[in-house]
Amino acid sequence: TECDVLAKRSVRKKRVLSFTLEKKIFLVVLALPLLAIISNPLPPRAKIANSIFLPPISTTTNTDNTPSTAVRQQRNPSKEPIRSWGCHQKETPLIYVHIGKSGGGSVRARFAAAALGYRRGKNWAKPNKDNHYYPMPNNSKGKFCTSRNNNYHVVNSTLYKKTFEGNFNCNATTPIGMAIACPGKTRGCLKCGVHAEHCRTVYAGHNAMGSEINWLPPKILQQWWSENWEHPKSTHASAIKEALISLNPSDERWCFGEAKRPANKEDHNQLYDKCSLPLASLMDGQFHQYWQQLHTHTEREMPFSVAKNNFSPIYA
Repeated sequence: TECDVLAKRSVRKKRVLSFTLEKKIFLVVLALPLLAIISNPLPPRAKIANSIFLPPISTTTNTDNTPSTAVRQQRNPSKEPIRSWGCHQKETPLIYVHIGKSGGGSVRARFAAAALGYRRGKNWAKPNKDNHYYPMPNNSKGKFCTSRNNNYHVVNSTLYKKTFEGNFNCNATTPIGMAIACPGKTRGCLKCGVHAEHCRTVYAGHNAMGSEINWLPPKILQQWWSENWEHPKSTHASAIKEALISLNPSDERWCFGEAKRPANKEDHNQLYDKCSLPLASLMDGQFHQYWQQLHTHTEREMPFSVAKNNFSPIYA
């Protein structure tokens, strides 16, 4: 009826009035602190400091013409613990190790998303989806790569029966033996193929520390050896250098002049008994002799009986 309609309108009007009144009270309460700030404004430096979560810097002048403690800390930011890392850092080494199941895939997805120009959504594991990159020294660009390099383990190893990246057989036990006898696939991550002169890759995987010795491009391994480990007093250093040169994809000398390095898992399995096994034995032997000669002709604090199987300097 007409009375019912009027009653409903009255109730609705009361609700609107009530809401309007509450809104006005809320705005007044909100405005009170602002009025207090306006009536007693902060000094300009304090405003800036508060906006970036730093304490205001004292502008008082001491009678002895020495700056206050706050000013000294501002001029020497290394006094603050976190500043000891350095200011304006653009790069930093990172090794992420997670214990058990702590969401490794999710963490790797975040590593991928940290790249510039990242637009891949759920396709973070596919580095060819867009032009994303990581800024690197000399204005170069790095690519993200996840789990594309295989693991290399001794045949019938009970330690690593199955791995996420897949296992290749490798009977070598020294870094150089592994690099030469068990080279990785020639098609690697983007910007890190077998012909590459650089390997600007942000790599994440379940591979063991030092496993990059298997898949780094030959030119990088050769340069690394020449600049860091080719010792003039060692009669085996030059032989190791020649063996590293044989890793070039077109070099027929890799397998005693009978075959090139394997390009994929099928080649590796086919050439394993004929090439990889004897190469592992040969290069492990040469490296052990080189390692002993290097220990003899350089200053070492520990006896060779302790250092003979410690290859951490090579991996580092």
